[in-house]
Amino acid sequence: MTWSPLLLVAALACAGQVAASTQDYCMARDANPFANFGTRTPYEASGANLDTTPVKLEGCKAVQLWLLGRHGTRHGKDADIELILKLTKIKAQMVEHKSSGRSVGLCDTDQENILNWYPNVDRSMSYQLTPQGQQDLLKMGARYRERFPDLFKDPNPASFHFKYDETDRCVESSQWFYKGIFGEFPAQSEGTVDGLPDFYNRCPAYLGPIASDFVMGDFNKFKKNNEWSDMVKRVSIRLGFYNNLDVDDIEAMYTACSFERARNWEYGKTSPWCAAFRPEDFEVLEYWFDMKEYYRTGYGHKIHEKLGCVPIKDLVKSFEARVGATAPAPPSGLIYHSHDTLLNQVVAFFGLYRDQEKMREDNFARLRDRKWRVSKFSPFASNIAAVLHECSSGDRYRVQMFLNEKLLPLQDWGCDKDSCTWTQFMSKFGHVLTNCKQRRLCWGL
Repeated sequence: MTWSPLLLVAALACAGQVAASTQDYCMARDANPFANFGTRTPYEASGANLDTTPVKLEGCKAVQLWLLGRHGTRHGKDADIELILKLTKIKAQMVEHKSSGRSVGLCDTDQENILNWYPNVDRSMSYQLTPQGQQDLLKMGARYRERFPDLFKDPNPASFHFKYDETDRCVESSQWFYKGIFGEFPAQSEGTVDGLPDFYNRCPAYLGPIASDFVMGDFNKFKKNNEWSDMVKRVSIRLGFYNNLDVDDIEAMYTACSFERARNWEYGKTSPWCAAFRPEDFEVLEYWFDMKEYYRTGYGHKIHEKLGCVPIKDLVKSFEARVGATAPAPPSGLIYHSHDTLLNQVVAFFGLYRDQEKMREDNFARLRDRKWRVSKFSPFASNIAAVLHECSSGDRYRVQMFLNEKLLPLQDWGCDKDSCTWTQFMSKFGHVLTNCKQRRLCWGL
């Protein structure tokens, strides 16, 4: 684009005003910078329960654990790495801006941090678990051990079945979770590649909508509306650009910001590129990311709610076998490691975080206080757990449900606040044993 002298003067004046109005904020001095990055959110930033106080249900003891967990913090995929590498060009342009004395809306420290940044990425680590991801699962396993002492008082690894899909990040997550519980890594025979954690990837009824509506739907339209264009303008001026950065540039900065923030959470470090954004910018980007997951894994397509019954059928069958067991006893735990897709589908099946209004490209303002906020329930290492308790009086068995280690209130299921009786639980979910048929859901058979 060629700028006329008058337009250039106006742009310079506007840039100066924006710069002056935003330099009072310095991310480098922010003790609590933004961390709600959708499915890239660090587990400990999501509001997960990190308490180790034992869970007590009066007159009862835990006898079986069923858990569906997501892998821990990972490196970006190939496309993410390519985006991050693009930032070297933006950085070079910002070096020129500084040399020419161009006004920017960054404090000196934030500007220097960006200019000193380099892309610490390795294509061979695409999708791989990070050291932070290892710690996510190690500490989580230790917390589960502490919170359910009846299950892990004299733990026998053979009584816990660990299952996962074949991706390295899920296998490794399972191994670190195992170590958190038992204090050592599992033998090779103590884990199993299983079809449940990624069955949706072989389900035409899931793959079809994602390949069509998702690609062409509201998610991409949002990048053409006023909220998005205003955000791009603010970020561009803040970094000293007179012309708007393109969509890939914004995505590249957001990608670097989110992945670098997540993998360095343990050390309290934030990516320099996060300084490109302010809360009002992050709010737009979070909505965009939430809408992506809404259509890819949540309420945006009915198929997600339907497919969420498949892992719950496994849960019900597992608990039913324990309730009716004589000998030999069923396993004390079934622990799966999977991906955000399956976790979100279970959330949708349960009806959690559902808004009355559907997410669209044109209702950002009305959904500022939405329930569907992925960073709060589907961060790295997110997990849904059910615990079966055997009780000495009253109803013999009770069930508790946990999301990211927080006890789910169950009144909406017709249960007490902290637990369901076995009868109540089966009244709510027993239907999946006959009605949830994977072949029918996926292939219409």
